[in-house]
Amino acid sequence: MITIFNQILLVCTGNTCRSPFAAGVLSKLLKEKYGNRADIIKVVSAGIYAFADVAPPPNAIRAAGDFDVDLSRHKSKAIHLTMMESADVVFCMTSRQKSHLISRFPWFEDKIHILKKYAYDPHGEKSSTDLEDEMFDIPDPIGHDLEVYHRVYGDIKEALETILNRWEEEQGLRKKMAVSLKIAVASDHAGFSLKKLLADFLKELGHEVRDFGAYGDDKSVDYPDFARPAAQSVANGENDYGILVCGSGVGVSIVANKVKGVRALPCQDVITARLSRAHNDANVLCIGERITTPTMAQEIIKEWLSTPFEGGRHEQRVKKIDNP
Repeated sequence: MITIFNQILLVCTGNTCRSPFAAGVLSKLLKEKYGNRADIIKVVSAGIYAFADVAPPPNAIRAAGDFDVDLSRHKSKAIHLTMMESADVVFCMTSRQKSHLISRFPWFEDKIHILKKYAYDPHGEKSSTDLEDEMFDIPDPIGHDLEVYHRVYGDIKEALETILNRWEEEQGLRKKMAVSLKIAVASDHAGFSLKKLLADFLKELGHEVRDFGAYGDDKSVDYPDFARPAAQSVANGENDYGILVCGSGVGVSIVANKVKGVRALPCQDVITARLSRAHNDANVLCIGERITTPTMAQEIIKEWLSTPFEGGRHEQRVKKIDNP
């Protein structure tokens, strides 16, 4: 497991001030602490009663700018089931928002928290009732002057700083963020350009990359000649994971799955990437240059590398792949 969380969701009422500011300042704090390694953690925001594509009010933008957070291009989003499913932890601003989220998404109660309470009373020692939870509310500044926004934003920033510091102390976040993986990459001529871009991206994240070729796209080559040795290096334990690229991602995945000990998949979206790691313990990721944009490929890789294998009921199923 590289990090504690793959995705952190910040929630308020309309998603025009508190939650987008919280998401912006948390992303900023993570970047300051961990540089490019912070890219493996996705930080998003949403509103319980939000209308789509509403801009923040002027005071919200101005106050956020005073904290070096740019909300000028933010557009509101309403919370939905997929967001709750994808998030590892959900922070809301008030006790009422928490109650609403739990009533609407009861399956996710364990990961829904009041931001300020999670920061200063994580074990619930100071309060046990909804009424007492209100002491941790961060109120809505909409309609108030700049001073109120500054006070609210300051509370949010302080709570997030406290949470990050505790995660480092209690859960070893800094150590986990420092993990460097050995990753084999390979492609044919049709996947060369994307492979080169992704290899640079992996290095920026701090990983060690071994390139098995091809080394250019000026002539046609056969993908098995490059995919097989890369996959074999993963099966042998020389590399932790493999990332293979061809035109569609299908050819290299077929080759990789011929190698005993390899569990490879062609992937076009982050949900498949996450589930392949969580449920199938996939160790080789295959991407198609002709059907996947560079930006999406990077998102897929971040999700894939940051998702741990869940084990449990999935473990016996994975064992049967090589030992039916």
